[in-house]
Parts: sequence; structure tokens; C-alpha cells
Amino acid sequence: VQTCALPIWLGCAREHCWQDDYVCSGGLLLNAALGAQRVIVDARPLLAETASLPGGTCHAYDLAAAVLILEEAGGSVHSVSGGPFDQPLDATSPVGFLAFANPGTAERALPAILESLDPWSRPRSRNS
Repeated sequence: VQTCALPIWLGCAREHCWQDDYVCSGGLLLNAALGAQRVIVDARPLLAETASLPGGTCHAYDLAAAVLILEEAGGSVHSVSGGPFDQPLDATSPVGFLAFANPGTAERALPAILESLDPWSRPRSRNS
């Protein structure tokens, strides 16, 4: 993937967008379980819905095993609202998530992430 749509959606500079080299959301969670990544934010469903932009998302079945592995390794996975990761296990529901390698990182990072996502968690008018 050569381009990143997130800076366009958020209106931020390209250098602030980390390009995901993985095509598998479960693989990202496994990196957190291994300690290679501390925080993973996949807010694609929230951003796509709020900004009325198309976007591919993962599904709960993509993450089921990786969530278990990360939690067994001491990490955690949350919904994009910060609540428990409780998603329908079907083939159609888009899934976003926040994942943390350990409780300390979650405790420190979660408030800042939720604050950053707050403007996107409210419906936007077509003119805004």
C-alpha cells in the first residue's frame, strides 16, 4: 500500500501517519502480544461512517484468535469507544478496535486516544 487515506480524513500531515505494512489485523495484535508494538488503533469503521468515506474494515472473525493470544500475553483489546471488545461474530459487521500490549500502556494511552477519536464519534453534517 503506497498511500494513506487517514491524513486526508483527519486533515493532518502525512508524516504523522504510520503506514501499516501488514494486511492482517490479527497479525498486528500478535505483534502487540510479542511486544513489537505497544498500541494499535484501528478506527476505520468509525472514521468511514462519520466522514461518509468508503473503507475496508476487519471483522470479528479476523481477530478472534489474536485477541485471545494478546489477552493471554497480558495485553488488552477494547472497542473504539474504550469499552469492552464485544463484537458480533458475523461476516458483515465492521469492527474497529484499540489494542494495548500491557495494562500500563492502556492506562496511559487510552484517554489520549479516546480524546483524539472524540470528534469522529459524533455524526457530522455533510457541510462540516
